[in-house]
Amino acid sequence: MTEQDVALSRWGVALSGEAFDNNSLQRSDFEEAIASSPLVDMASEPDSSQLRVEARDNSVFKFYRADSAGALAAFRIPTKRSTSLPRKVQGIVEHLAIYNRLLALEAPQSYVPSAIDVQFVRLLEPAKLGVTPEAEPLAANEAGELVMQAGQNLAIAFTHSAPDPLYLYVLALDGRSQSASMVYPYKAEFSARVKPNETVTVGAGPVYLIEVQAPEGYASGIDTFKVFVSSKAI
Repeated sequence: MTEQDVALSRWGVALSGEAFDNNSLQRSDFEEAIASSPLVDMASEPDSSQLRVEARDNSVFKFYRADSAGALAAFRIPTKRSTSLPRKVQGIVEHLAIYNRLLALEAPQSYVPSAIDVQFVRLLEPAKLGVTPEAEPLAANEAGELVMQAGQNLAIAFTHSAPDPLYLYVLALDGRSQSASMVYPYKAEFSARVKPNETVTVGAGPVYLIEVQAPEGYASGIDTFKVFVSSKAI
């Protein structure tokens, strides 16, 4: 895979809203801030944008994906000087662009060799000193999503038969906060290195467990994990 294969184009951003229309905010200041970002740029046409920013009076902003009528986020941005608002908005749209790129990121099947095996399982018995964890495969629903009950523990088993060590990283994506967190390695100082034919079960305990829960007020939810495997430490 070359650098050209993985190059990401800057996401297009469109601006709208009453605060721009009545000139309480200067549209050109926001356009300049967004255009200076390496991650996002002003869309040539509103219909071609990936993200839309709606500005209202009193520094209230709403952020939308182009394909969704529901706002990703909506809040008042506190600031002592209105001149700092464009940079704050730039930072937010960069954050949203990065999260949504991670969410959409999938390796082409041709890049996933048969030497790599990743399985999502339900943890039945956490690991103990000298005792391996017990787990069972997860069933999938009609949409192909793996299904668990709230309160159960998820584990991710990884092994490979490559001739050299590989490096394993697991991210959890939170759609409500549009954020990502590192699940494995458990700490920044821990090694991600996995030797050939070694099995690493992420979340197997006894210290680190992954308990799934439905969002508060909802009967169900979707947890998204991204597994990254590299020949070098990232």
